[in-house]
This record gives sequence, C-alpha cells and structure tokens, in this order.
Amino acid sequence: MRNKMAAARLTALIVISCVAAALTASQDKKFLVGAIRWDAWYGTPPGNAGIVGRTTNYDLGPSRWHYRVPFFSNITGPNNVTINGDSDTVMAQEIEYATNYGIDYWAFCTYPIGCTDYHPPDSDCPYIQCCADNYALSYALLRYLRYPSPPVGFSLILQYNWFPGEKHGGNETLAQEIARYISYFRMPQYQRVAGNRPLVYLFSGTDPSYLGALAALMNATMAAGLPAPYYTYMGGDAQSAAREAKAYNASAISRYASIVDGSGAAVPFEENAQYEQKFWSDAATIGVDVIPPITAGWDPRPRFDYPVPWSPPQPQCGPVGDEKCYIQDPTMPQLMAQTAAAINFTLSHPKATPARTVLISAWNEHDEGHWVCPSLQDGPAKLLAIQEAIRQFD
Repeated sequence: MRNKMAAARLTALIVISCVAAALTASQDKKFLVGAIRWDAWYGTPPGNAGIVGRTTNYDLGPSRWHYRVPFFSNITGPNNVTINGDSDTVMAQEIEYATNYGIDYWAFCTYPIGCTDYHPPDSDCPYIQCCADNYALSYALLRYLRYPSPPVGFSLILQYNWFPGEKHGGNETLAQEIARYISYFRMPQYQRVAGNRPLVYLFSGTDPSYLGALAALMNATMAAGLPAPYYTYMGGDAQSAAREAKAYNASAISRYASIVDGSGAAVPFEENAQYEQKFWSDAATIGVDVIPPITAGWDPRPRFDYPVPWSPPQPQCGPVGDEKCYIQDPTMPQLMAQTAAAINFTLSHPKATPARTVLISAWNEHDEGHWVCPSLQDGPAKLLAIQEAIRQFD
C-alpha cells in the first residue's frame, strides 16, 4: 500500500511539474502565434450532421479551387474532391505541422458537442441554425483533446449563436457547459496570457442569453480559483470594437478577419494588409488592448459558385471566373511581411499588447479563402512563410 501511495504521489508531482513547465515555457516566450480553426472538413455523412461537410466538399469541387484543398483531401475527378480530416491520424499530422512551423496554439470555433434533437424538421432550422446541423463541427476539438500531451496549445472562440448551447439545442445545461470549459482552462495546454488568464475569443452578438452566459462563465472560473478569462472581443473597426467590448467585460479586441471593401475590384493583398495594420495602430492610439489579427487572404468565391445553406444567397460579383468581390491571395513574401509586421507591432507596443500574441486568420478556412494549413498542391508553403517571419525575432 505504501508503495502504491508513493507511486501516486510521484505521478502527481510529475503531472504538476509538467503543467508548470508548460506554463513557464509559454510565459517565457517573447510572443505567441495563434491560428483560428473552423472545422468543416469531416467528409460527407448523410443527414443533418453532414450538411456542412457536404457543402464544403461540393463548393471546393470545381477544378479551379483544387489548389486550396487541405493536404488530407483526395481529388476524385475534374470537378470533384473528397475532404475528410476526421481521424486521429490527420489530427496528429496537423499538430506536427503546427509545431514544426511555429504555431503556438489554435483558437477553435466552438459548437455544441451533442444535441437534444438530432432530426429536427427543416422548418425549425432556417439557415441550418439547429444543433443537429452543426455539432459535427466539434470533431476536431474533441480529437485534439484526446491527443496525449499535445505540443500545440488551444483556446476557444465562443459564438453568440451557439453559447449557451442549451438555448440552441445543445444537450448540456449552462452549468454543465461552463464546467466543461473550466476543465479545459485547467489543462496545461490551454493557452493563458496576461497574468496566466485563460484566453477566450468572443464573436460579437447582443443576445441577452449570450451576455449572461459569458458573465456566468467568468464568475464560475474565478470561483473555481482560476484567474478571470481574458476575453477578447472580435469586432469591426477599433473604435466601435472598443465601445462594444465593454458590454462583454472584454479585456482586449481583435478580429476574426480583416476585410477591406472589395465590391469594386479584386483587392490586392497589400491594400488589405494596410487596412489591417490601421486596426492595430488605431487600437493602440485609443488605448485599448489588442491582439493583432493577421488575415491570410479572403476569397469566398467558391461560396458564390455553390451557395452555402447557413447564410442568405450572396450576390454574384461578376461572371463565374471573373468575380470581383474578393481579396487576392498573398504571395509568400507578402504573408511573411504581414506576419512579421504583426509580431513587430506586438513587441514594440507592449502596453497595447499585454497578451503578447498575434492571431492568424485562419488555419483552415479553405472555402472562405483564408488558410495556412498545408494544401494538397503547395504543401506547407504558407506555414514556411510564417516560420520565416517568426525567425526574424528569435
């Protein structure tokens, strides 16, 4: 018995040491690089659960979009592709890529992990805003959480139309969902910033249940003996985002993506990069904390070809093959330069950037046109550009 107790104490000490080492390593870094994840890449299962996956497989089917499909895709014909990353093998490969090229953590868009009704009538789900249509987008987070001691950290992006899940068909009560998130905050791989606070990004939205759930999560986190979450509000321009963030008790602002008006022409990446850099500098000027976003393009034209069911039809911006409403993909030197500019801003404006992190949009928004995940055609070219930017500050 004494031997078992001693072994248990030793195991506990090892776990504590590993957690402390992980926290120390994160805190000792001069800056962190995060990347947003939107995980619609789980194949084409039938029924409600597969509708988002089927859509992304179909809208990237035309051959002109094959250059951007992720590395785990299979091109099955001139206008057909199969994209299914729902496996532990793919998750392990993604973790390896992120680790090797300098991504410190992923920010997962969160959805319910289960539903009260998996077969609702279509009339109950305008624009597929039912849990049954969206819970499958949690697959990557759940696979990541099963990965033993991942070297890549994680954080959450809470969304007004999915948090609290109980208001949107999820099968957890608010208390259960909050308890689950707090269990994440305790994990050594959960990303902490600005005094060891759990980093949580927030989509904008003024639903009273969303604001109430955010307040409840913050209070419960502190009641559990953890520092208050570092809420970061994802808004529009810096001035309006700073005003709106107060309602969320947010500590900082950022963006999901920076998109300069592209209605008149295919916007050069450099123009959008300058627009994005103004957001950073405006935040510093008005005295609000900021996590600088890095938008790796914005080209949602596949969704013009094959309209997505989760939003109203988008106007076609010109004939197919000559649309105008998008931002041009970056060259690798351009992506490297924008990443380096964001890191440099973070290091040179410590008062405005206490979280010491930048956020890439995105890891895997392949059909929306901003991704850095290795593609089937170009491999890790974008990650290599990011790595080169990071190395400038080593």
